[in-house]
Amino acid sequence: HGPFTVRYTVTDSDDDSDYVEFTITVNQDLEPTAPSISAVSARKGSLFTRQLPEGTGGDAPLSYNATNLPTGLSFITTTRTITGTPTTEQALTVTYTVRDVDGDENSTTFLFTIAADLMPTLPAISGYTAKVDSPFSQLLPEATGGDTPSAIPPRIYPPASLSSRALVRFRAHPQRWRRQP
Repeated sequence: HGPFTVRYTVTDSDDDSDYVEFTITVNQDLEPTAPSISAVSARKGSLFTRQLPEGTGGDAPLSYNATNLPTGLSFITTTRTITGTPTTEQALTVTYTVRDVDGDENSTTFLFTIAADLMPTLPAISGYTAKVDSPFSQLLPEATGGDTPSAIPPRIYPPASLSSRALVRFRAHPQRWRRQP
């Protein structure tokens, strides 16, 4: 691969000449490597943002592209970020490409799944009876369905007309109403 010595000569019309010698070192053309990316999932209708990892090797600077993204998502090349709000439930194979300054490129693929936005459901509650100045405790039913795991605990919204003496403390699970003394 070198180095190689090169002689550069110039000659004019009456055969006067001059030369200079210099070396050229030929380096190996480096090819970039795309990183491995695990499967990615997002929820339909929910904002999604994920920065993809950098490639390695190659002749700097490296540039990036992602193709076959789910509907509603786009790729920001300067930050290697997939962002947007997915609009369709689907599973696609996304291609992530790393390209170096002299055009060498390497790609990897990963599965990108957009799941439905599931709604939780509570069973009907017929109502409860409590007595003034008497302890009251009731286990409320659990919801089914919905997106899991839920980071938001269930909430109770008592009517404004309920006496502060009759209401209660609430705990996430199991949910209980307790009369406060």
